[in-house]
Amino acid sequence: MSRFTAAVVVLLVAALASPSLQRRMVNSGTTDQITEHTQTIGNLLRNLPSIFSKTASWIRGLGDIGDEIHPEVGNAIRQGADAVEEASQHVPENLHTQVDEHVNKVVNVTKILQSHVNQTLQKLPEVREKVAGLPGDDIIMDVLDTFSTSDADLLMQEAIDHIEPVADAISGSQNSG
Repeated sequence: MSRFTAAVVVLLVAALASPSLQRRMVNSGTTDQITEHTQTIGNLLRNLPSIFSKTASWIRGLGDIGDEIHPEVGNAIRQGADAVEEASQHVPENLHTQVDEHVNKVVNVTKILQSHVNQTLQKLPEVREKVAGLPGDDIIMDVLDTFSTSDADLLMQEAIDHIEPVADAISGSQNSG
């Protein structure tokens, strides 16, 4: 995976999977708007080479203006345009698919984590039995009381339910995972 793809994945997942964003979406009723914006991100990723190329052309035009100041200024600006054009030729054509695949990997890892956390939390009654009667068991029991299988499962399921449609929207798919 390229650094560029990794950076895009990390930013999208971090931004779109945050519980505070999920709460704002649910509270404000903007789920459709978020999906629409995410589809726009998918389109942007698909069109990135063209956007870079057009930007390079625009920057080259600025090079002509720079020539009026001094030829070295124009040359420096055109070198920047060449770098942008070079970048346009190295953006993978399937970047949106790569991002989608990596977001889906996050979903799969979250599902695995959800399963492991649930299995671990289901063992709490056994731990309680072993701790009962030990010095300081009241403190340990208080700590164990703070863990809730249903809360942990619910939070992870909400993240999964939110991220899966995001991946579908980025890839252009309308299927839910």
